[in-house]
Amino acid sequence: MSEKKCAICGTTENLVLHHMDGFHGQFLPDAVWLCRKHHAQVHAKRDPRFFKWREVKKKFVEMISDGEN
Repeated sequence: MSEKKCAICGTTENLVLHHMDGFHGQFLPDAVWLCRKHHAQVHAKRDPRFFKWREVKKKFVEMISDGEN
């Protein structure tokens, strides 16, 4: 995990943990610290720098494929 400061502006105040899978770490353990302001912006814009959609899709497909066997 990254250093405990906002990955965008560098502040160390009002931080929240942003999970890169968008599902509170259910699919991927990757996370970064963001201040509340930038966390809201990242989610509002669905900023691709802060989401690992391809990895989530791959993990999800693996999970449902395992259930078919």
